[in-house]
Amino acid sequence: MNESGTVAPSPDAPKIRITAVRAEHASAYVWRNPANNTDEVHVGGEPVGFIIALEDGFRVYHLGDTGLFADMAFISSYDKSDVVLIPIGGNFTMDPLDAAFATKEWLKPKVVIPMHNGTNPLAKGTAAQCQQALRNAPVKLIALKPGEKAEFWRHPRIAMRFSLRAAALILGAAVAASVAAQTPAYPGKPIRLVVPFTPGSSTDILARAIGQELTHAWGQSVIVDNVPGAGGAIVAMPGTPEAFGQHMARAITRWKPVVTSGRVKAD
Repeated sequence: MNESGTVAPSPDAPKIRITAVRAEHASAYVWRNPANNTDEVHVGGEPVGFIIALEDGFRVYHLGDTGLFADMAFISSYDKSDVVLIPIGGNFTMDPLDAAFATKEWLKPKVVIPMHNGTNPLAKGTAAQCQQALRNAPVKLIALKPGEKAEFWRHPRIAMRFSLRAAALILGAAVAASVAAQTPAYPGKPIRLVVPFTPGSSTDILARAIGQELTHAWGQSVIVDNVPGAGGAIVAMPGTPEAFGQHMARAITRWKPVVTSGRVKAD
């Protein structure tokens, strides 16, 4: 591929697209010539940045190593990236002031992640300096350290809120229907939701979020009780109103098996 070229790197995910765009930077590499055993400097080719478009339309603009150039505004207006990775080290690339200017005036993303700084004594720019230069710009700066990661949603608050409400309503309706014949006024007491994984796990986090929505919908407290073990199998009392918790837990844990036993009670 070349500048302005777009590829779909995986046939399994054809909607993921990567586009090469302009960057402003010198490129060179040092090669040791075996004929005379001396180092030679050669032109390394054209510098580029990359725009990564995901299946849901979420876009990430990786500027690469670059200085300021006015086409950043055009690229941003055309692609409208949600997250921008921007160099701030200085000397070899933009410094924090340049990066803040490009972010505020040209790129205008929702999130900016500083990069290419602190790797050697000449790349002195810091994320704190960039944040200070951004001032009150409507953009969130995330300073990542090597090895750290960040997760993003296309519309985080709206999508998460509605998905949790929908899940809570669907699960709540299914559970209530399953015990309606036995306990018409269900639930008439606080609910204990057994989660077969440790606190802080993805299943636990989802269960607690859905539990909050069910608390509002039912007018009864939904209390998450972590009972890890058995490879995620759910233990519940069969044939009783208390056993309805197995339906919720099975849905949250992607249909893990349910073990019917009298040793552990679950709401």
